[in-house]
Amino acid sequence: MPVTKTPGTKPSEAKTFTIRKGETLDALDGLRVTFKGHGHKTMMVGGPTSPLIIYLAFEYDGKTAEHEYHVYDHDHARGFEWNNFVFELLEHHYDVWMKLSVRRK
Repeated sequence: MPVTKTPGTKPSEAKTFTIRKGETLDALDGLRVTFKGHGHKTMMVGGPTSPLIIYLAFEYDGKTAEHEYHVYDHDHARGFEWNNFVFELLEHHYDVWMKLSVRRK
C-alpha cells in the first residue's frame, strides 16, 4: 500500500511484531492490539479461494473497536487498516499466532 499522510499525523516506519491468540500488546505509538482468532469461509467448489479471517480488537486514544478482516494468500493484498494505522500480514499459524507489520498512514 502506498504511504499517504493523514492530516495531523506523520507517517512512521513499520514495526514488526508477533502476537498469539488471546494476547494483547502495545503495537505502535500507544495502539494496543488484541488477537481474538482466525476463521475461514466455506467456498464453492471451483470458486475463489477462501480468505483468512482475522478477528482483532483495538484500543487507541480513548477509542476501542473490534473488527473482522479478510485477507487472501493468492494475488490479493494481505493488508488492512484501522484508524490511522496500516497493517500487513507477514506470516501466521492458523488460530495460534500472527506476525504483522504496522505503521501510521
